[in-house]
Amino acid sequence: MVPGYMAILQEHKRTLEEKLILNMISQIEITPEISQRALSAQLGVAIGLVNSYLKRCIQKGWIKIQHIPAKRYAYYLTPQGFIEKTKLTGQYLASSFHFFKDAQNQLSELYEQCVVRGWHHVLLVGKGELAEIALLVAKKTTLTILLLETTDFVMDATVFQDFDCVVVTDTCAPQQTFESLAAKMPESKILTPLLLHVSRTHRLQEQ
Repeated sequence: MVPGYMAILQEHKRTLEEKLILNMISQIEITPEISQRALSAQLGVAIGLVNSYLKRCIQKGWIKIQHIPAKRYAYYLTPQGFIEKTKLTGQYLASSFHFFKDAQNQLSELYEQCVVRGWHHVLLVGKGELAEIALLVAKKTTLTILLLETTDFVMDATVFQDFDCVVVTDTCAPQQTFESLAAKMPESKILTPLLLHVSRTHRLQEQ
């Protein structure tokens, strides 16, 4: 086999593993009492693989395990795990083979939510590839979209009053951007594509 092709396969395998771990620890952060069987179904992989990656994450100190009633376990994301989740999110956004397709689908779903809620004026926050995809997808809707490229929110909160909601499209520091926005407007009006893996739970724990 050609050496260069082997390198591509290895890189692809690494990317898939990182995406699996990222999705797993994100799901655990949301639902600590989730079973390995449920994780297996959510991630679309064999339960044995889930068990293997869970053990790896526990050994690395990203996840801690705790006994709960009914002879079950709960898994919790540690501070180190949250840092790792942020790092993996950045790597996934930078190198994922599926980024464009995932972004299109998730932004379409967010725009559909806006229509259902009667929101017509949407502000995108954060420049880059995701913002460009968001603008492209928006052309298929009746929404009025404006892009705010800066993520420096020293500006007055009244800037956001002209919009029904905000969609985070910053791929460099999505968690920080979300938290900066949440300090100026209701969280319910801040929409985040799933691929950004923005944590609302983490922000609540810090308050």
